[in-house]
Amino acid sequence: YTAQLYRTIIDELYLDEWKEIVKGKLDSLQGIMEVVQENLSISWSTFLDVVQLVGWMVLLIGYFVLFYLDVLQYAP
Repeated sequence: YTAQLYRTIIDELYLDEWKEIVKGKLDSLQGIMEVVQENLSISWSTFLDVVQLVGWMVLLIGYFVLFYLDVLQYAP
């Protein structure tokens, strides 16, 4: 009797269809979340590459400044 009551409640409230709809929406959200995480990781990697490039440029410019200051110090 309990199984029949359970099945009747599920049929009347369309719980199977509701479960499928919710599962579909959760799958869609998971796909969106994966795409966002993938794009964020790519942009973070690009940002770190730019920071590294700027660091090397600052270091190179610093060496040139020190070189020219040294040349000017020992110039007659």
